[in-house]
Amino acid sequence: MRQIAYTSNAAKGLTKTDLKNILSVAQRNNERDQLTGALYLKNRQFIQILEGPDVAVSSVLSRIVADDRHADVTVRVNREIKERTFGNWSMMLIGDEPEINRIASWFWPAGKIRACCV
Repeated sequence: MRQIAYTSNAAKGLTKTDLKNILSVAQRNNERDQLTGALYLKNRQFIQILEGPDVAVSSVLSRIVADDRHADVTVRVNREIKERTFGNWSMMLIGDEPEINRIASWFWPAGKIRACCV
């Protein structure tokens, strides 16, 4: 099993609707591909950790690099792991801004959002 962490900058013009779409698609695809992880957004910078089967992680990273909603994608961690850090979270959104918490509430029931640091 593989775990990667990358940073990227949100492209100029990224909207709240874009973020909602990113999360919806990520949750659906990650569940299908047996990926788990977390997405942190602050000051228009993404930090994401993904974990799962090697091929699935590599495939999603390729899609992220090609996605014009991100710029300057830089892989910070790329390692083999024996167990998942994020359990069964297909995609957790974390951050300390009120807007992040509001958007996260659209995707996870109350009590399922937990503070976390990357």
